[in-house]
Amino acid sequence: MTQERRKVQREPTLIEGMLEYGRIRKRYASCLVTEVSGEGARIWIVENSILPRSFRIYIGQEDQSGRLATRVWRRESERGVRFEKRATAPARLLSALLPRWSAA
Repeated sequence: MTQERRKVQREPTLIEGMLEYGRIRKRYASCLVTEVSGEGARIWIVENSILPRSFRIYIGQEDQSGRLATRVWRRESERGVRFEKRATAPARLLSALLPRWSAA
């Protein structure tokens, strides 16, 4: 039996998701989110899909911005992913800097 290493327990779910990766040429892959928490998720993808270590995941049809994620483990068609922490108030920081740039 493996020891649980997660700090937050995931909730079981069945939600369709979309993975986006590739910097120059964007690629997409469908996935099924089978467990989720605020810190990460367990996803199911087609076994022969190549998934890089970092990517953006969109969970559900309403998710327009997605979340940056890092692959932590993989086992056959399943992957465990950790959500990256979101930047703290980037829009507020940008709006504070804009007046300085436009005044120059």
